[in-house]
Amino acid sequence: MTGVEYAHHTWNPVVGCSPIVLECVNCFAAAAHERVYWRPEDPKFHQVRVLRERFDEPLRWRKPSRVLISTMGDIFHESVPQADVDQIVARLIVPQIRREFPQHRFLVTTKRAERMARTLAFTNREEDPNLWLGISAGCGATYRELSAPLLGMECRKWLSMEPLIEPFEFDPTPYDWVVIGGESGARNRVRPCAIWWVQDVVERCRAACVPVYVKQLGSWWATHSWPTLKTEKPPGRRGQNIEAWPEPLRVREFPADMLIPEQGEVAE
Repeated sequence: MTGVEYAHHTWNPVVGCSPIVLECVNCFAAAAHERVYWRPEDPKFHQVRVLRERFDEPLRWRKPSRVLISTMGDIFHESVPQADVDQIVARLIVPQIRREFPQHRFLVTTKRAERMARTLAFTNREEDPNLWLGISAGCGATYRELSAPLLGMECRKWLSMEPLIEPFEFDPTPYDWVVIGGESGARNRVRPCAIWWVQDVVERCRAACVPVYVKQLGSWWATHSWPTLKTEKPPGRRGQNIEAWPEPLRVREFPADMLIPEQGEVAE
């Protein structure tokens, strides 16, 4: 299992990124990168690198899994050559390659939705349960910018609202799955995620019959809000311990065709 509760594997053929929206301010991937590559001669996070030796990494995972793509970068970053983007995407959609690992569920998320839409403009993935295309938006301005390209695509769509840094209006109906998460990181810099923001998203999804997954309540909540609750369960550094949450927020749902029976997952 990875550090991402809903994924069995992460696949990072691209490492590095650059900030383009408010949610990027306290990027967890940049902080994780700096903990490993801290010497002056090491590559910096803004120096986007394409790791072609990782392109076929999913071929080695024989057990069916949910694979989250590019937690340490963005495969649609403007610095990634289109030929490399095409090679990565080919692993996800080209039939003769997909036959090698049809058992996986690939979860793509990006903050560069226009390039994703252009790259996949000529494919119809609506009936493909193995490929899920998503955007990452935690404030209204980012959501309005990124949602239009995704909603114009014929595919399985998901929305990652992490880090959720403000409440905003949105309609969950076009999405097949919604994930919510408060911001994680240094407790003196992390931005708050109010409980009622999360509750509002959960209620919207429930009303629209869209599966919703609360991943974490964030480091701010773990530091400032959790101590006021009468619970002995520790919240976890990211506020990820579901047993410490208020009962109405203990929601971790998957779409039925995203479940992996070989991982012991069954529809409720």
